[in-house]
Amino acid sequence: MGSVEDDLATEWFTHDVVFHVGAGESPYGPSAGDDVPVKCHVRQQVQRVESPQGQQIVTDTIVYAPLRVMAERGDTLTLTDPFEPGPWQIIARSVHHGAGVNLPNHLKFVCDVPTSPGVETAGPYG
Repeated sequence: MGSVEDDLATEWFTHDVVFHVGAGESPYGPSAGDDVPVKCHVRQQVQRVESPQGQQIVTDTIVYAPLRVMAERGDTLTLTDPFEPGPWQIIARSVHHGAGVNLPNHLKFVCDVPTSPGVETAGPYG
């Protein structure tokens, strides 16, 4: 019989996410990194934003993953349906513990569209 935390994790981590750990520039040139599939919880919100340049569609993507995931800021990940697949770049990472609420201990990854130096990107919907 599993623990309460294991049961919570099974219920909460249901979305397929592939982390591309170590991808990007290295001292030896571009690196493909390792593809690591993980069951996570994904929240993705799309909204229209008014700016001085006009209307833009902004996508907020947050991935909650088990503590064992070894991804860092700068790594990328891809999502499966029904989410916009990406690739998404991890721009912030934080650790969260259940703290008495019905959530398993987890990592929170805030994601954005990957950019290259000097290249402007509007996002997957813009």
